[in-house]
Amino acid sequence: MLAQGINTADLIRAFAVLAGSFILLGIVLGVLRYYLIRRGTDDHTELRTSFTLHDLRTMHEAGELTDEEYEAMRERITRSVRDED
Repeated sequence: MLAQGINTADLIRAFAVLAGSFILLGIVLGVLRYYLIRRGTDDHTELRTSFTLHDLRTMHEAGELTDEEYEAMRERITRSVRDED
């Protein structure tokens, strides 16, 4: 009996609104997650860049850092120094 009173177009419209709401919620939560992660990493930037280039070079020569890690960290330090000027 109840199914006879429901229009198919109304069901489709209700489903579309519900699906759109979930998509919007997902986008909002994704942006919030990105913001919180980004804010968290900014708080620890000083700690991560507290190595000097000499420290990195020494660690690289001792085999504690791979070539890729050394280059990435060196670039990050030089970029942060340039940004401070």
